[in-house]
Amino acid sequence: MMTCIEKLMNESEVKEATGGLSRTTRWRLIRDGQFPKPIPISNSRKAWLESEIQEWIRRKVAASREF
Repeated sequence: MMTCIEKLMNESEVKEATGGLSRTTRWRLIRDGQFPKPIPISNSRKAWLESEIQEWIRRKVAASREF
């Protein structure tokens, strides 16, 4: 059986993938339920699932194309 392991993205990768969205803005969006929540990796490190970040980007693009 083959398992698929998702890529985890760190803070800088998420910032780059989201077009430079600042840390403060990301945390505000997380608080408001509008951005994927991170996964605790250790006491001081958090990471995001790449698939959730990609889906968030797809939804933003789709919303920008609606009339």
